Amino acid sequence: MRLTLTLSNEPDSAVARTVAQDLAGGEDDGRATGPLVAVCTPDRLVARGEADYILVVSTEPVPGADDFLPPPLTAPALLQRLALAERLLSAENSVRAARPLRAAVDLAAEMMFRVDFGARIRDVNTSACRLLGYRREQLLEMSIQDLSPNHDPGAWTDRWAKVRLEGTLHFQSFQRTSSGEIMPVDVSLTFLDGEGRSEDFIVSFIRDLRAQKRQEASLVLTDRLHALGLLAATTAHEINNPLSYLTSALSYLEAELSGESGAADRPCMLQAAQDGMDGARRVARIVAGLKSFARSESGESTEATKAIHLDDVLTTAERLTARHLEATTALVRQGTPGLLVRADAPSLVQVIVNLLLNAAQAMPQRPRDRNRIELRTYSTADGVAIEVADNGAGIAPAVRARIFDPFFTTKPAGLGTGLGLSVCHGIITGLGGRIEVESQHGTGATFRILLPGAPPSARATVPPHALQTLRGRVLVVDDELRQLRAFTRLLGRHALITTAQTAEEAIEQLRGGSPFDLVLCDISMGGAPGTDVRSWVARHRPELLGAFYLMTGGTFTAEARRYLELHDPPVLDKPMEGAALLALLDRHIAPDA
Repeated sequence: MRLTLTLSNEPDSAVARTVAQDLAGGEDDGRATGPLVAVCTPDRLVARGEADYILVVSTEPVPGADDFLPPPLTAPALLQRLALAERLLSAENSVRAARPLRAAVDLAAEMMFRVDFGARIRDVNTSACRLLGYRREQLLEMSIQDLSPNHDPGAWTDRWAKVRLEGTLHFQSFQRTSSGEIMPVDVSLTFLDGEGRSEDFIVSFIRDLRAQKRQEASLVLTDRLHALGLLAATTAHEINNPLSYLTSALSYLEAELSGESGAADRPCMLQAAQDGMDGARRVARIVAGLKSFARSESGESTEATKAIHLDDVLTTAERLTARHLEATTALVRQGTPGLLVRADAPSLVQVIVNLLLNAAQAMPQRPRDRNRIELRTYSTADGVAIEVADNGAGIAPAVRARIFDPFFTTKPAGLGTGLGLSVCHGIITGLGGRIEVESQHGTGATFRILLPGAPPSARATVPPHALQTLRGRVLVVDDELRQLRAFTRLLGRHALITTAQTAEEAIEQLRGGSPFDLVLCDISMGGAPGTDVRSWVARHRPELLGAFYLMTGGTFTAEARRYLELHDPPVLDKPMEGAALLALLDRHIAPDA
């Protein structure tokens, strides 16, 4: 350290000069070896800009100086004060050097947290405050558990040990903002070892994934709409066939019952009614498949991930693609029936449909009996496997590594978006599984989906109805008059039916305290929705909630969708068959009714 001295005729200057020479190795050659410290007297005070540290020889503090040392000046006392000055200057330099780094951390787009062993937040950056909607002072009084809806305090010790062992850890999770919004995030953890000098910490850098998730949902929707376009023409044909004999049967029944054709032929009328019912069921199955495939306008499924029957998913995918495949390719289904898988049904249907359409498009121009697609299922050690195997053109080795890249396609212009396999990969990965491909160029390809299984559970079944006489009361709420007449015709022989065409009418009927055994209420009506009726029942007639069913044809408003996700009420899909409705009524009628 070099000292700048203010020389005077006092003997103190000689002491300061001797100390300076000792610090400089015996020579005062003017070369700086560290911060510049000035030792001076009050009458010759060094200006602030001329030294890093000003030590004045005085009996009291002097304005403009950093410290004072009472006279007479001695070498031991001066050395002691210089050591203190060195420590203070070193600390100031550290703070000054850290300021640009701190500014960079605060300006980073990612959220930064410093967390201790107890999961308490010890430091945050500006982005964390802005994105989460908290002040820094508030966050410093919180823990990770306060912000993470899926934080498991019991597993925190294991995570700390894993990060300490491996140095870093990366995963996706969720954060809760001050407004209660659940934000998907990408988390990177890094362990900082205090090495005995201070406390150990984990530094967490967290990236907001909301924009990315919206983009992924948009890609899923684009791919889904493309697939629906391919299926549109064949689906129209599939619906028109049963509609043709349904309308024919209804026309015949109308003529017979009006007396225009003379004496009624009851066996023919019965056959016509049965044919009409068969046509209606076929149309209902096709519509249900399309509804499952294109579940929401946003491209996101309205169903939560849950245990579903794989057979139902595969059957829906087969029905959607049947007309598209039947002219060129034979589809064979093999494997283990009754498998349960934890997944989101509409998204999984989309994946299977995409793979079936891709397999069909990979077939060469040759007779149908030589083109074959196999849809196989089987159990694995930790879940379920689904395979879509074809004997088509196969995938060239140079192409195979890129087939899951977005917008990559080998199909001619107009036949593909390049999104299908990329979306499939994203959906399956999001469900906690993986998708693999095996192919020999010229001999076909096999796409294999591996998903986590679900524990066995009894499938809900509707027992045959046993109603024979008029008993029980039913409230049916629907803004379609024909729907009300249909329910009345079907249930009127077994229960007393009360109808309402608006939510207000329904609430008025319920306000009187009538002891309804069953309430069937459409979700989407002109005016107030059916969810308003159920909310009123929850507040004023909670005893009816167990017998209250919302009905839907498949279209939800955003408000209705949020209500269903929050309250999870029982929902019936239209159209409902008579046997199922009568069984539902039988289930809810009191034994002594």
